[in-house]
Amino acid sequence: MRTAILAAAALLALPAAASAQPFELDYVGARAGSMGLGGEVGFELLPGLSGRIVANSYDFSYDTEASGVNYEGDLSLGTFGAQLDFQPIPLVPLYLTGGIYRNGNEVSVTGRPTTATQIGNTVYSPAQIGTLTSTVTFDDWAPYAGLGLRFGFGPAEMALEGGVLRQGEPQAALSATGLLASDPAFRADLARESAALVDELDEFELYPVVNLSLRFKF
Repeated sequence: MRTAILAAAALLALPAAASAQPFELDYVGARAGSMGLGGEVGFELLPGLSGRIVANSYDFSYDTEASGVNYEGDLSLGTFGAQLDFQPIPLVPLYLTGGIYRNGNEVSVTGRPTTATQIGNTVYSPAQIGTLTSTVTFDDWAPYAGLGLRFGFGPAEMALEGGVLRQGEPQAALSATGLLASDPAFRADLARESAALVDELDEFELYPVVNLSLRFKF
């Protein structure tokens, strides 16, 4: 829900942001890639230097395993931010880019053990464990750096970009619904299982970005 509200607000803000900025409006565009689907508004600041406001959002399934527990998950992408693009050599399509994003990316996971399963340091029955759930979150603000190629054709432009979004270490705290949900020893093991889940999701700390944009220029 947090990511959906963030992305919706960001997309609604794009036209207002574009009209309010004091610089020359360069383009509006649609984008798709590993940050999700979204839109962007670009404006020229100086020769060879431009800025843009970007919003992305998308949800898809993401399943993982940690310490022998299989988790069904949903990865919700939701980011809103600004980037500066620098084209060091005129007439060469290569540009360098960097920016900052308000980061609403999160992973919701659910595990339902059907056999005796080790949680932390102890083996428990499915009835003792119940259903395991957690929402994994990241830093609220995430810096981004990348490079890309942009090609113009008539009133349109296409840009292919790659980079890295530094989200920070994932944060997770599992909860359980089983018979031992409130037992102190079980809760200590659950904290160990949460740490194992965080280790499994460390790959998201530096999130790889590949994006394709189609822009209409003014």
